[in-house]
Amino acid sequence: MLYHSDYPSVALFIEEVIASFVGRGDHRDILVLKHHPMDRGYTDYHQPIEQLALPYGTVGRIIY
Repeated sequence: MLYHSDYPSVALFIEEVIASFVGRGDHRDILVLKHHPMDRGYTDYHQPIEQLALPYGTVGRIIY
């Protein structure tokens, strides 16, 4: 992320993905987020995703 992207953090990227999902996805759709193979085990994104789910109205629609 730091070397091959314009995003300063994965958390900001996740927020943009969730915002796009809300704006474009059907209310019945589910968003699946997974770790990049090189990041697996280093950072747990459950809490940031849960914190974003409520204000974006995606509680129960994101699988991590």
